[in-house]
Order: sequence, then C-alpha cells, then structure tokens
Amino acid sequence: MSEDERDLPIPEAVEMANELLALSPFASVFFKFTCERCGNRLTFDVPNVLFKRGSCDKCGHITEIKKVGFMAVFGATARQLNTLLNEVRRSKSG
Repeated sequence: MSEDERDLPIPEAVEMANELLALSPFASVFFKFTCERCGNRLTFDVPNVLFKRGSCDKCGHITEIKKVGFMAVFGATARQLNTLLNEVRRSKSG
C-alpha cells in the first residue's frame, strides 16, 4: 500500500506541530501514520511524541514511519487546569 496523500515528510510535520504547540500551553498533537501493508490509518495515543515505528491494530504489521500526519487538540485536561490553578495559588501566596 502507498502512503496516505495527507502524510507529510517528518521534518515538515514536526515543524508544523511545533508551531501549533506554541500557540497554547494546553495544545497537544497526536501523530498519525498509514500502515504500509494494509493502508489502515492509525493515530498514536501518546501526545506530542513521534515514534520511529508503529504497529497496525488491523493486520499487526510494524510500519517504519517515513511520513506522518497529525491532529491537534486545543484544550485543557483536568490535570492541566489543576496544575495551572496551583501555580496561580502559589504566586498569590508569595
């Protein structure tokens, strides 16, 4: 199977992802790849990390990552909001 036409060369995708991450302290990116055997589109479940290889949950093939896509998520998790709130409280208490 050929790579998905939406996939970009890794340096280009990483540069774009870094630009988006700089927009918000609560932004995350999830990198995507296409299985080179069956063409299944997969998304890594670890935010802000690009792996060298990915396993297909459909056919089990391990793909050597050469091109990627990504999705960006803008929003805060409860943990992030709690961390921010604690920082604000610390700064107010002196």
